[in-house]
Amino acid sequence: MEVSGTGTLSPSLLERLLAARVPEPHFRFRVIRVDGPFGLVAVEHTDAPAARTAWNGAVAPGLPSIRTLRSYGTLRKGKIWVAARLRPGAAGPR
Repeated sequence: MEVSGTGTLSPSLLERLLAARVPEPHFRFRVIRVDGPFGLVAVEHTDAPAARTAWNGAVAPGLPSIRTLRSYGTLRKGKIWVAARLRPGAAGPR
């Protein structure tokens, strides 16, 4: 799942921001890659709806916002799309 935040995110900052918004019962996720304000996060397909709900929810004033942008059928497709963003003129997977 691709996420976007405010400003430049480090992998550890993104992980803390996402973990703070995970409700009980917890679902597992893993930050795969971060590029500026964008991140690629691995989430089990059965947990994707809960992740979208949690991460797109309201944020307390003063905290950075995080939004989910898109989901990929496989982590491989997500990595290709993120890598394509770094190459001008390259297109991601369909």
